Amino acid sequence: ETTLCSFCKYNEETLAHLLWECIFAKNFWVDLKLWLKISLSYNLTLTFYDICFGYNVNHPDCLINHSIFSGKMYIFSCKLKEQKPRLQLFLHSISQAENVEKTIAIQNGKQAKHEKKWKSLSTLHLSKT
Repeated sequence: ETTLCSFCKYNEETLAHLLWECIFAKNFWVDLKLWLKISLSYNLTLTFYDICFGYNVNHPDCLINHSIFSGKMYIFSCKLKEQKPRLQLFLHSISQAENVEKTIAIQNGKQAKHEKKWKSLSTLHLSKT
C-alpha cells in the first residue's frame, strides 16, 4: 500500500495534505468559497486553521462551519471511494443532509431551529447546482 496522496498520487498523504495542500482539495475549497460568494454573498478567506478548527465561531451563521465540517467529511469520503472531490456532488450531499435534518426537526418539534440554521440556503436548489 502506498503513502502517496489518494487524489494527486504525487505527495505523501498527510491529513494536512489531504484536506488542504493537495491541488484537488485546494480546488474544492476555492470552488466552495466561490459558490458561497455567488450564491449567498459570503466573502470568506479560508485558511488552513479555519478548515481544521472552524471559521469564526462568533459568526452568526453556523452554516459556514457546517459547510466546512461537511466539506472535510466529503473529502475523506472521496478518498475512501477513490473519487476526486467535486463541488456539485458535495452540494448534493448537503441537500440530502438538509432533508434528513428537516425530517428529524419536524419529528422533534424543532422546525424553527432547523429553519434558522438553513435559512440562507432555503431559496437555493442545491441538488441542481
